[in-house]
Amino acid sequence: MPLFSLMLAAAATAAISLPPTDREVEIGQGEAALHGALIAPDPARPGPAVLLLPGSGPEDRNGDDLGAGQRSHTLKLIAESLAAEGIGSLRIDKRGVGASAAAALPPKDSTVNRFVRDAVAWA
Repeated sequence: MPLFSLMLAAAATAAISLPPTDREVEIGQGEAALHGALIAPDPARPGPAVLLLPGSGPEDRNGDDLGAGQRSHTLKLIAESLAAEGIGSLRIDKRGVGASAAAALPPKDSTVNRFVRDAVAWA
């Protein structure tokens, strides 16, 4: 019996220490939809949250530079660290990158103002 209790306690501890999982989210519809990933430390309880925006160029929601083939996952690691401190986060794929690739705009319409409007829509 004590061995079973020990195994049960170990399993419960392992479940608690698992990193939080991403929940896919989107705004818009069809090909114009923008996609992101939400990490909420406790979905049943509202709390602080941040919007993590990828950098310049073809950088995705995880902070990976798809153009250079760099896979560092910097934004995902930041999101997981924030979640461990009880802070939720939303990481987004910019228009034309990652899961939001179909929402790309012609170069003349891909302006800083357009990306700002997208960030405001996410917020």
